[in-house]
Amino acid sequence: MGTFRVHFRVSPLSEKGPSVELEGLVDTEATFPFIPADVLQNLGIQPKQEKLFTLADGSQKKLPIGEARLAYDGLSAPCLVVFAPKEAEALFGALALESLGLEVDPVNRRLKPATLYLA
Repeated sequence: MGTFRVHFRVSPLSEKGPSVELEGLVDTEATFPFIPADVLQNLGIQPKQEKLFTLADGSQKKLPIGEARLAYDGLSAPCLVVFAPKEAEALFGALALESLGLEVDPVNRRLKPATLYLA
């Protein structure tokens, strides 16, 4: 799949107060959305715990995660997010896609509503 970027909004869970629009790389290999820590902290979003992540280069690093509200194309949902280093690029990971009920259309390089299943 080719990579592409999307614009999405990040806000506190309550949706009250500020929000920030970011451009992020859609990365279905990334489990969590990856948001620069300073952006999250400026929105008043605090880390709740740390998790061990395997990075693209194969190294491992403990990073804080917290809860935010993500919005894309009129959809909005709570989602766990990783507090990324300031210089890191924002990533729109698999958990963001699932939380918002979206899937990747690799041919047209866009996001579209996913077929949702209940077993």
